[in-house]
Amino acid sequence: GIENIQPMLKYYNDILEKNKFLNGDEISLADFMFVPEVDQFVIFVPKIGDLLEKYPHIKSYLERMKEVKGYTANFEKMTAFMAAMMKAKEEKAAAAAAEAKPAE
Repeated sequence: GIENIQPMLKYYNDILEKNKFLNGDEISLADFMFVPEVDQFVIFVPKIGDLLEKYPHIKSYLERMKEVKGYTANFEKMTAFMAAMMKAKEEKAAAAAAEAKPAE
């Protein structure tokens, strides 16, 4: 559950309290790998998005990352892809449930 990711969020929040990016003041591959994971939480799990209120350094970091060239375009593509995947999963689950339901 959500409580399982709080130590991870605290860890990164503490790093970002001291650094502009994960490995210091220069952006690195680690940033490009970390941001999509956190963005997924914010987009698809509203309770976790609310949880980020407790971690202001992660929130300001995500805002900084939006200023990185190419981030916004990639974010929009990732969001569209994840939304399509979730929709397909929901449709598949609904179809399976309909098939499993006994005829009346």
